[in-house]
Amino acid sequence: MQAEPEGDAWALGADELAFEIEGSEEESGEVRMQTFRDILGDLYDCLRAVEGEPDGADDRLEFRIVRLEAGSARFAIRVVGRNPSRARDFARRFPRKVRQVEAGQKDPDVDWEAIERFKKLGRRVGRRTPAIRVRSAEEVVPVTAAMVVAADQMLATGIVATGSVSGRLQRINTHNQAEFYIYPLVGPRKVRCTFPPKMTSEVGGAIDAYVTVNGLLRYRPDAPFPYMVRVDAMEVHPPSESLPTLGMLIGAAPDITRGQDEITFLHELRGTA
Repeated sequence: MQAEPEGDAWALGADELAFEIEGSEEESGEVRMQTFRDILGDLYDCLRAVEGEPDGADDRLEFRIVRLEAGSARFAIRVVGRNPSRARDFARRFPRKVRQVEAGQKDPDVDWEAIERFKKLGRRVGRRTPAIRVRSAEEVVPVTAAMVVAADQMLATGIVATGSVSGRLQRINTHNQAEFYIYPLVGPRKVRCTFPPKMTSEVGGAIDAYVTVNGLLRYRPDAPFPYMVRVDAMEVHPPSESLPTLGMLIGAAPDITRGQDEITFLHELRGTA
């Protein structure tokens, strides 16, 4: 689909994207501030999910607002990165990913977390917000409620089970949906975790700590590790420097053998006496 003709002020560069949010007719097409804030957060989450995990902090893309229009809210961003060609490629790629998720087309470059993010964005389309559109220099892609159905169908092929995941807790976000990321020592690079409001203080006090979360785990059908956990409970483990060393345990229980010699004591423990 080709972009609609626009004035020079809204002609997009190869490294730019524009987003349009329409308000309802009963509100003269104007968009409520809270609605704009929520959709802006969802769009940002979708941008980051499509970007994926960069090789290093310096490789992460930036999204800078370069134009903003009131009423039926419209704004444009410039994608900025250390590698300009990567930024231009992302600006071309993002609307295509929106279209693919909307059509229910599985794409190996769009992970399941991104599908979850797009599903949430699709839920914003309704009576109060009848239209959301994503524009690049090449095309215009509408976001519709069909995205929710398509995302659900793709996610339904996944596997759900109760279990636990351990790792370092980082990147807490309480905007829109309360969540954080766990970075395990082995297995997946990171696991997204959502949690109920009652756990906010507990989670906030565990930032950078090594934790084990228990809850509902979501797996891709072709992956051995979960990509997401709906957390029901969490255990915060003490820092390694506070744990006793083997040297500290020497002589810690001098009467543990109750007067027996070591050989007899060990046989008794093993049930071979």
